[in-house]
Amino acid sequence: DGKATCGKLECYKYQVKVASSPDKTQYVWFDTKDYLLREYSYSDSSTGTSANITFVYGGVTIAAPSPVQVVS
Repeated sequence: DGKATCGKLECYKYQVKVASSPDKTQYVWFDTKDYLLREYSYSDSSTGTSANITFVYGGVTIAAPSPVQVVS
């Protein structure tokens, strides 16, 4: 059904195929809740190279600078 576990989440798993590069295999995983990219894997059977990447998203906090000087 195109779903797989990625870490503690359930993800959609897609295989990426490029017709001009049949020796290369790529997969991407997007979580089923926020649709964020969570994992990526790549392998090239002609060179023996491969990579696996995991993406982690953290919270962002933005605070107003202080002190502030108003300039006209």
